[in-house]
Amino acid sequence: MARIQALAATIHFMILMLAGCQDLQVTCLFSEDCLLPCSFRPSGEEVIHWKRQKVHVHSFYYGQNQLQIQDSRYIGRTSLFQDLIIQGNASLLLQRTKISDEGQYSCYTSTTLGARVVFISVQMKGDDTTEPQIPIPADNPTEIQLQGYRTGGGETEGRGELEDERRDMLESSDTI
Repeated sequence: MARIQALAATIHFMILMLAGCQDLQVTCLFSEDCLLPCSFRPSGEEVIHWKRQKVHVHSFYYGQNQLQIQDSRYIGRTSLFQDLIIQGNASLLLQRTKISDEGQYSCYTSTTLGARVVFISVQMKGDDTTEPQIPIPADNPTEIQLQGYRTGGGETEGRGELEDERRDMLESSDTI
């Protein structure tokens, strides 16, 4: 598995080097691992900072990960391909993606040759990104039915009775 991820990171790195892109769009699948590509011209003394807006996602300097200021939402879910950093690959592997991972990321790299920032826009895709539906039957407004979707497809349902206080509110205003 690690070899496949390293190979994928190398391929993304080569594409970036050939295309010279600086602003990228990446689509991640909900609850899956996602690769955020980033490259730089290596020359030693690499400094890498990944951020989502002002939130610290992952840092690397002095030849090792520096996770002391990493935001708690990313602990245990991020990694770099350390053996590829000396080749100019600063790609981030974001594991077990969440809907809240969607947004604008920046990859800051600095070496003895200078600094560079790459911006990556991450969008999430998958059934679990849909909003749950709460239909209230007109014939029996005291009963609600919840519908949603599980990872991998398949509909799931739940039924429940409204509490007396909420039933009174619904009958008087028709909204919850």
